Amino acid sequence: MDNLIGKTILHYRIESQLGKGGMGMVYRAEDIRLGRPVALKLLPTTISNNEPERERFLIEARAAAALNHPYIAHVYVVEELDDPQLGKQLFIVMEYIDGRELREIIQSGIPNPQSAIDYAIQIAGGLLAAHAKGIVHRDIKPSNIMITETDQVKIMDFGLAKFVGSSAPASHLTQTGTTLGTVPYMSPEQVRGEEVDQRTDIWSFGVILYELLTGQHPFAQSYEAAQLYAIVNEPYEPPTQLNPQLPAAVDTIIAKMLGKSPEERYAGMDEVLHDLHQVDSPNGIPAFVGTTGGSNRSLVRKLPFSGKVTPMPLWSWLSRAALLVIIVGGLVFVANLVWRWNQPHALPVLSEKRIVVLPIRNGEDAGKDRAFCDGLTELLTSTLTQIEGTQNALWVVPSTEVRNSRVRTAGAAQQKFNANLVITGSLQRSENALSLTLNLIDARSLRQLKSVVVHKGMQSISEFQKDVVNHLQQMLELPIQTENQRVLLAGVTTSSGAYEYYLQGKGLLLNYDKPENVEQAIQQFQMAIREDSLYALAFAGLGEAFWRRYEYRKDPKMAAEAVQYCQRALELDSYLTEVHLTLGIIYRGTGKYDLSVQEFEQVLKSEPYNSDAYRELASTYARKGDNSRVEKMYLKAIELHRNYWATYYDLGRFYYRGGDYQKAAQQFSRVTEMAPSNFKAFRNLGVVYLLMGNIKDARKMLEESIRIHPNYGAYSNLGTILFMQQEYAQAARMYEKALEENDRFYALWGNLASCYELIPDESYKATPTYQRAIKLAAEQLSVNPNDARVLKSIASYYANLNNKPKAITYINQAVSLAPDNLEVLFRAAEVYGLLGDMDQAYDFLETVVSRGYPVKMVEQSPTFKEFHEQPRYRKIIAMGKHTREN
Repeated sequence: MDNLIGKTILHYRIESQLGKGGMGMVYRAEDIRLGRPVALKLLPTTISNNEPERERFLIEARAAAALNHPYIAHVYVVEELDDPQLGKQLFIVMEYIDGRELREIIQSGIPNPQSAIDYAIQIAGGLLAAHAKGIVHRDIKPSNIMITETDQVKIMDFGLAKFVGSSAPASHLTQTGTTLGTVPYMSPEQVRGEEVDQRTDIWSFGVILYELLTGQHPFAQSYEAAQLYAIVNEPYEPPTQLNPQLPAAVDTIIAKMLGKSPEERYAGMDEVLHDLHQVDSPNGIPAFVGTTGGSNRSLVRKLPFSGKVTPMPLWSWLSRAALLVIIVGGLVFVANLVWRWNQPHALPVLSEKRIVVLPIRNGEDAGKDRAFCDGLTELLTSTLTQIEGTQNALWVVPSTEVRNSRVRTAGAAQQKFNANLVITGSLQRSENALSLTLNLIDARSLRQLKSVVVHKGMQSISEFQKDVVNHLQQMLELPIQTENQRVLLAGVTTSSGAYEYYLQGKGLLLNYDKPENVEQAIQQFQMAIREDSLYALAFAGLGEAFWRRYEYRKDPKMAAEAVQYCQRALELDSYLTEVHLTLGIIYRGTGKYDLSVQEFEQVLKSEPYNSDAYRELASTYARKGDNSRVEKMYLKAIELHRNYWATYYDLGRFYYRGGDYQKAAQQFSRVTEMAPSNFKAFRNLGVVYLLMGNIKDARKMLEESIRIHPNYGAYSNLGTILFMQQEYAQAARMYEKALEENDRFYALWGNLASCYELIPDESYKATPTYQRAIKLAAEQLSVNPNDARVLKSIASYYANLNNKPKAITYINQAVSLAPDNLEVLFRAAEVYGLLGDMDQAYDFLETVVSRGYPVKMVEQSPTFKEFHEQPRYRKIIAMGKHTREN
């Protein structure tokens, strides 16, 4: 099929051949419509016309298209062509990766251990995302892994992928007597033709990691049959024997990846990823910290004795005696130093206790019981957070911040969060008991201050949480009143099974950004309620989980169920302040602002120092349009918890909506300093710079946001910059890029429609795109009919469709709900301008410009382009420029 080079298929111009495999040819092409390079994977016509093979190809496409992850090559679309000359063609359009195969990197010389582990962490992250969606690659090998110029991994070709648990017959994937995969990287079960799951990918990845670390294949043989036998039966040489630079931990990791039986391997890629991170960021605590006993005999080295005794002069005896005294004295000093180091220490005198709780680990197997351990971590953090409100000199870093920052050591906690105290924990669990070891570390000296073990039999599990609370109080020397004890221990259960399910659910819900975690959390909370139908905390967890489910499904029924479960939790135990917080957030999200305020005020009655309640209350007042209270609430939240970036972030958004861009920039800049990995802060800072007319820095901030984490918001805002510069086609391509990240956000469709309208060759797309935007926005309104931001957008879309009655209805409703929001008022000016009612348009335009809305944004609006020479328009612009200069 080399004759395709230089030809155009549909809107793809073929440029060169990239490769050839069992599934067909791969070409580099240009997507003429979107102006971007792509990779096309075409099937030969003999396969396209073969229904079983065609179905296998479609299975590959569906599997790959379900994945959207920075370490996986993105599949854009599946195309079909019935050409008179070429015949039937079926092909996948994929992301084009400009880089080198990992195979080439290994062949050119093994990377240093740090680079190898970095590549491995990225590969594990991509496979974890695939496995989370039930997809097994089944052909992981170095030639299927690309490394970009910036050392980013891209896993290619899910050509042998299969949905775990798929009902599709095995014959759809392979013929009888054949195996799928590439021999050197096949798992033993693949060689034997047995069923496979994610542990097959773990094996293949283990082989790759072995090669990365040693430059050799663990089961290298001179011919294929011998290699297949070695994979199933032969041992391998540990990596550290081939590469002494490697830490000993890699031998353990490789051993758990290359177990001959799937049961001997890691259960999931999350466990692999955890252990790789441990190698990447080893614990920074000194070796003596945490030891509880044992002699120091290893300090004294035994010397060999030949059996002969040679007399020595007196001076030699004296000098050696003196040396012996020095050695013994030194040993006593060192032993005393070690002994003193290991003794419990009193807390240093601190003006403020800044605490980080590091993730609890399973003492026997770091990857085991992950969700349960995460739930315990959240329990410790939330307990301290509730105590925080009663202590003026205490603040606790939220568990989400610790987790997102990948902080795992006391030293890292001190550097990242300026913490001075760190709590670490190790869990040991059997069928009959729980044992949790808690350590308090001085983050500056890395010295262990205190240690305690909380041990409970499963029959006494109801007392476990109470003991944890008491020990935390004692370790940190925090007095807690009786009423606070009641609040901290609210909603507990006497059922060991229910408690375990609850902690599993809480641990899963910590990563609520992954829909599969939310679904599993719901199952865990439901099982907890089956064990104890009066378990208030489980109902509270279910309420939060259904709200998280609503956030990604946008189904109004989910929001209603979330409220019901929260209310049930409060019926069972009214002391659950976190449920009032959750209810307040839900009521705000559904437009019931007065009820939202009531819930947050209820929290403040029992916890007057709860900074989260003040922050959420400020956000609700902002939605209500009660701006006189918003700033006050945010500043109060900052006063109570001045080291929490989220409050500065929300305050920046408030200033932005009010048109005070200078103050907004200050707040977002503060967030980027406090949380350098917060892509949203960089994105919003870019928007503010844009509104201030600083295009260069705006673009820089948006690109930094994408570098940290590709996100639709930053792509969309880059599109806005291009739109302002009248580069409408390029802007459309950027909005399309944003839609690849999130095709459920109505504003992206609306922005794209605005671009299409101004591109002659694409104007026919504008109407259906506006209609799509209206449909998605209307779904949002069904949940919160009082959201002024959505209302103003719908009004604009109807105005562009020349539906005057609906446009005016929606914009008037938006203005009445948010009379001080400059974005809403400017959109009202545009709506009336589009509808030809220039008097109303100028009235709104004059209002926003007089209040500081950027003149440049007005001048670059296509709506007012034809009115630039109108007297009243020129007067408004002149007034705005004069106001800005003064």
